[in-house]
Amino acid sequence: VICYNGIMRNIATGKIEYIEDAMTKKDIKKAVDEQTFDFDKRLLETLSWNINQADQIVGHYSTRFDYPYFVSRCMLTKQDDLIPPYGRILHQDTWRMMKTTMKAKRNTLKNFIRQTTGNDEKTFVDLKYWYITHFKDHKLWKKSMDYIIDHCVKDVKMTYEGLQKAEQFNNIG
Repeated sequence: VICYNGIMRNIATGKIEYIEDAMTKKDIKKAVDEQTFDFDKRLLETLSWNINQADQIVGHYSTRFDYPYFVSRCMLTKQDDLIPPYGRILHQDTWRMMKTTMKAKRNTLKNFIRQTTGNDEKTFVDLKYWYITHFKDHKLWKKSMDYIIDHCVKDVKMTYEGLQKAEQFNNIG
């Protein structure tokens, strides 16, 4: 996990709060010093805390990628206690909404956003930036982290905007 971004929405009041955290050079140094690949240990802790504050989590393809990846990383870093107990969190997936109710030809986030909002600010994923983030002393480390965080923030905002449209005709819960 390099970073995470999210929006906490109080369904009763409509109030939203942005949440985020990102890997730091200190996190990488600690993993290197301990000779592990556990650079995301701290991030998993803060992500778990935020997940446990929610009654429901929503993402695009998150039931098949993001959440299983979170669970796998918790297990690989021997932090199984960070995984919410089965059934504790309701999990809705805009990918599933799109697949079952919108009958789109492609179920990508880009297509979901186009169909629900008419906008498309989806950024291209340049894998070199993802790779560089694991090398804290690389001259492009800060630029790479900023690129990835910006990409993730845009994805979250677009998913939320699409969700606001899609939840009007999808059962949430």
